[in-house]
Amino acid sequence: RYWVFRSLKSHPFKQAIRYLLVVAGSVFLNSAGTYLVTENFHLQYLISKTIVGIIVGFTYSYHLSKRFVFYV
Repeated sequence: RYWVFRSLKSHPFKQAIRYLLVVAGSVFLNSAGTYLVTENFHLQYLISKTIVGIIVGFTYSYHLSKRFVFYV
């Protein structure tokens, strides 16, 4: 909250709720993406999970945390 995004604008409870929403979306995207990549491209589970995790982490999780949760 303070170190990474230097957020002081919003109440911590509201940020916690927004954070939980982002985490829930991330869990869904990681799970669905891993399933789809594993089934459609016939890759091993760990390879699919790594690829999807990197994509979701850099695109979805980071940007929503920065712009939706912590307002930077």
